[in-house]
Amino acid sequence: MHYYQSEKITKKKGSIDLDSCEELRDRLDSNYYRHLFSLRTRDHGTVRTYYLAADTEPEMDVWVDKLTQILDYKRTFVNCIPDYVHLHQGGDVIGVVCLLFC
Repeated sequence: MHYYQSEKITKKKGSIDLDSCEELRDRLDSNYYRHLFSLRTRDHGTVRTYYLAADTEPEMDVWVDKLTQILDYKRTFVNCIPDYVHLHQGGDVIGVVCLLFC
């Protein structure tokens, strides 16, 4: 899953390797973001947690559901729908993730 500097998705900022994802957590407590969830990855012994925030609770539920399907290898895609989630670290927006839900 790639994330970009802006919603224009012209310059890739980084990637989250979903194959190395160990944990997906939702409804995290935050003083800054109401609908926060996270992905924790481990690659060659390096653990990294990515925090993502949705604009609404239903949007977060869709993200968590879709990511759970992907992580559980239950790929049942019907129509492609692009969606954007802002990537946050330490209270700052560090990028935008664009996923195509198909």
